[in-house]
Amino acid sequence: MYLYEPGTFVPLARLDETLEQAAYLATGTDGRFVEYPARTRHATYFYQNDHLGTPQELVDASGKVVWLGRYLAWGALRDAKLANRAAETGNLIRAQGQYHDEELGLHYNR
Repeated sequence: MYLYEPGTFVPLARLDETLEQAAYLATGTDGRFVEYPARTRHATYFYQNDHLGTPQELVDASGKVVWLGRYLAWGALRDAKLANRAAETGNLIRAQGQYHDEELGLHYNR
């Protein structure tokens, strides 16, 4: 889930929830069903934007940079670096109101 500045498309934060183990039912030793709830992991990331509202860095809750992006003159992403994390902490928000689809290589604009 993304949080934006009110009335704009400038990203402020991203809230992630990752499923670690799905909920399930199992039969106990007495023949009754035992319900095991799902286990999830939550993470909060904060955007560091330039004066146009374009994300330059994504930092985690401890303040460590997990994604660093540099852009060309017209807004194309020149390069992006992930710092000691899996690809799940990458950033798909580009310019204001623009979302990058990695699979298709397209950008969706609002």
